[in-house]
Amino acid sequence: MKILFGLNQSANNDIEEQIKKAYYEMTEKTFEYKSEYYFGGIWEELKNEYNILILKEDLEDNSIPKSDLDELTDVYKDLKIIYIVNDAHKNDDYIKYVFNLGIYNVLYKSDLTLRNIVELIEKNRSKKDAKIYMDITEVEILDSENANIVKDRELQTIIINLTNDLNTSEEVFLNSYVEIQDQYNDQQNLYLLTKLPKEIMEKLLNSDNEYFHMHYKRYKILNGEYEKEDDENKKSNTNRNIKTFFSTKDGEKNKVKTNTVTKTITKIEKEYIRDLPKDYKKIVGFVGNRKVGTTTIIDLIAKTLAKEGKKVSVLDITNNQTLFYIKCWGDESITDYQKNSLRFLEEGENHSIKIDENYNLYTMVGNSKKEQYKFDFYNAIETIRYDNDVILIDLNFKSNYQWLKYGVSDLYVVNDLNVINMIETKDYIKTLVKSGVNEKKIKLIVNKYINSKVNEKDILATLTDPILDLENDDSNNKLSINANIFKVDFEVDNYIKLLNSYLIMDNEVKIDSKIVEQIKVICNEIHHISESKKKFNIKKLIPFVK
Repeated sequence: MKILFGLNQSANNDIEEQIKKAYYEMTEKTFEYKSEYYFGGIWEELKNEYNILILKEDLEDNSIPKSDLDELTDVYKDLKIIYIVNDAHKNDDYIKYVFNLGIYNVLYKSDLTLRNIVELIEKNRSKKDAKIYMDITEVEILDSENANIVKDRELQTIIINLTNDLNTSEEVFLNSYVEIQDQYNDQQNLYLLTKLPKEIMEKLLNSDNEYFHMHYKRYKILNGEYEKEDDENKKSNTNRNIKTFFSTKDGEKNKVKTNTVTKTITKIEKEYIRDLPKDYKKIVGFVGNRKVGTTTIIDLIAKTLAKEGKKVSVLDITNNQTLFYIKCWGDESITDYQKNSLRFLEEGENHSIKIDENYNLYTMVGNSKKEQYKFDFYNAIETIRYDNDVILIDLNFKSNYQWLKYGVSDLYVVNDLNVINMIETKDYIKTLVKSGVNEKKIKLIVNKYINSKVNEKDILATLTDPILDLENDDSNNKLSINANIFKVDFEVDNYIKLLNSYLIMDNEVKIDSKIVEQIKVICNEIHHISESKKKFNIKKLIPFVK
């Protein structure tokens, strides 16, 4: 092991020798070392491949600039840094910045002892322990622009530690992984799955760690892999069962021809035939420009799904909480707990506003935009995901992009026929795509549709092609948005009914039948619901044999 010291500008190595001696006495191991006295010298010497850098903040009298630390951690990602800082930083932003760089092996000068130095040389401090030592709260961590992504430096430490534990007992390896899991939120654990080496993933896949398998399954679902594999398994099982049935009927065996063409049925429910996994659950986001009716669309979808017996929850994460005021304005029975139900939800407590038997609303009335941004989206979802068939999320253009990348299975973008609105909407979608949101999960709803020279294809064209006179013919201005557009008509009578229902709190207002059918089309895309009844024909179950 090689250690580079940057402690002071004295040519005498008394301190380094004391650390080396204490390390041997405590571990019966030793190390090679060299000392540098200026930060520039440290940069040059690190080219000689050191395992550990023990660095003092005021090596050159003044504090090491943040930019230098940032560059150091970028260039030497595998380098373990033990950073000795002044106690004055205990209550300022410098220590938070150091934490967000992934430097967890920090020692305040008041804690500078040989034992503490040796302990940090021997074992990395975990992120969880660093939070405690550096007095970093979860809220402060979320202030970081990239808090929901595991930094390269942290990732390298995780991989090194897990790789070292691969050859130990399974219990030791899993305990290390569990400790890592506990330090990160759901989104970060999902991100880790995309970065772990093959041999670590294989060991985890063969383990019985339920949290790993939960994250792995969610990762596969979000990437469209789980449903595909699930469907293939169902198809192969159904083919086998049908063949077995016909090969043994009336005592006749082995009469199924090898060239049989079989129509497979994966599930029969009442009079409908549909493929629906038992654990089928959807988390769907909705976003739209101002005044296009996004919240109204969400409410109509939630009511329709709820009437069909689906358990639905709506999370209103917008800044103005429109849905709360639409559904609950003037209702004095709503408690403060319910008005801040999202805040409690992220802490694992359920205080929903019950719109009807199957329709629950969660909101944060009166919180500032800054507080909304700090909302722990993944914890809130995890609290209710298994109690609902569908979770609908009302978002806005300033909502955290990472929620849309990792947290929702589909994203519906709502717009009306106003092409001018699409300029801002398209800029937003391009930003999402650049942030890593898969274009395939984005779908378009054209609301307030009326017969005019502009139609839904024109609105789609503003997304898939450059906007005339505003964008150049660049590939960045051509989005691969799902061409299946959903329309919801604008009817004056329907609009009046909705406005009246908001005033008199009537949740049972009758909507025009045409709009009801259009909403049902969207609902069926989200979660299968009842359609017009068809006569059930047992012949549909019989394979067609050429």
